[in-house]
Amino acid sequence: MPEITARVVPAKSREAGNTATHKRFTGGELVMTGANAASSLRSTPARFLVMDEIDAFPLDVEGEGDPIALAVQRTVTYRGRRKILMISTPTIKGFGRIEAAYLESDQRRFFVSCLHCAHAFTVAWKDIRWPKGKPEDAACVCPECGGVHEEREKSTLLRGGNWQATAPGDGRIRGYHLPALLSPFETWAEIAAEHGRVAADPARLKSWVNTKLGETWEEEAAQTVDSGALSRRVEHWGEGLPPGVAVITAGIDTQDEWLAVELVGWGAGEESWSLGWHRLYGDLTVMLPEGIGYGWDYQPGNLWERGLVPSALIDEGGGLIHVGRHAVQIDPPAPLQDLLDAAKPFSARPLPEAGLSDEDYVRAFLQPFGADIGSTVVGGLVSKLLTSVALSALQQALGPKPP
Repeated sequence: MPEITARVVPAKSREAGNTATHKRFTGGELVMTGANAASSLRSTPARFLVMDEIDAFPLDVEGEGDPIALAVQRTVTYRGRRKILMISTPTIKGFGRIEAAYLESDQRRFFVSCLHCAHAFTVAWKDIRWPKGKPEDAACVCPECGGVHEEREKSTLLRGGNWQATAPGDGRIRGYHLPALLSPFETWAEIAAEHGRVAADPARLKSWVNTKLGETWEEEAAQTVDSGALSRRVEHWGEGLPPGVAVITAGIDTQDEWLAVELVGWGAGEESWSLGWHRLYGDLTVMLPEGIGYGWDYQPGNLWERGLVPSALIDEGGGLIHVGRHAVQIDPPAPLQDLLDAAKPFSARPLPEAGLSDEDYVRAFLQPFGADIGSTVVGGLVSKLLTSVALSALQQALGPKPP
């Protein structure tokens, strides 16, 4: 801007007053530094101090303590005339610096007046509504009268709003909560659509809550487990499989000289059972050691073995290559749930204990899982719910059942 440019010292080859981090102007100077440099934080007296994204500041900078405390100390020369501004996207509830600072303030929020009933309210996420499946029609609904305010009316709402303190405070610290719901640069429809994309992913939802609502993320409270109650939940299923197992996965982690293998059984509602963990050494280009993935039968036993480990593995440069027979071709590799969804008709539920023939059981070998087949491989068992035509084709591909 011309007004600012005219005040700043012109950039010259020998002029130190106009650099990327230092701007000198009539009546003062602007110094920019990072929170990870202790010498910069304690080197310059300042009347006006602005600290941005303080929740990302380190707890200790170069062994000299809290960077916020170091920076604030630079303002003591101007006590009574100083102004300190702390800004940040909030993070975890109970751990963020900006949350602590806001709670010490008068906690101001922006109130708007309903265009229908004049009720004063703060625009909260619960007030953003839209028809099912149509986030593009998101609008703000007055919590008092139910009046609908469309996106085109947002600017009118904001022009008539004002900041109001919601806590007593000490009269010295003002705090402002400013969510993206009030932003003129982002629509309610965009925020609603993004919520739909991230709602099922806790990590992405956490970021959405922090950046769009300007709220802290509250982690689920850790629950203590009574050791006695936990021991009473131990299941003893003998040499066979737990009766609820419908699918088995094998996770294989390749190390320099060995493989780590864990076999997990899965049932309805994603209930899981750890069936065994093995560390394998030696030449992995031949048949895996006997007992790894073999000998498990559906109850009651003596049916097809449930070998989910391939007959051959080749370990090349840390990458696990499967050269065994395939019962189900997965292309491209997919998450386990996608694998289950694709094997229609299929249902992860316990099989009946009796009345099943050999044709009800089909072996499946390991399939690549995700992009890195060198770190994780899974296998699934296609159950009796496959059609008879599919069973016949799979049986021909697999060959005769083991003796």
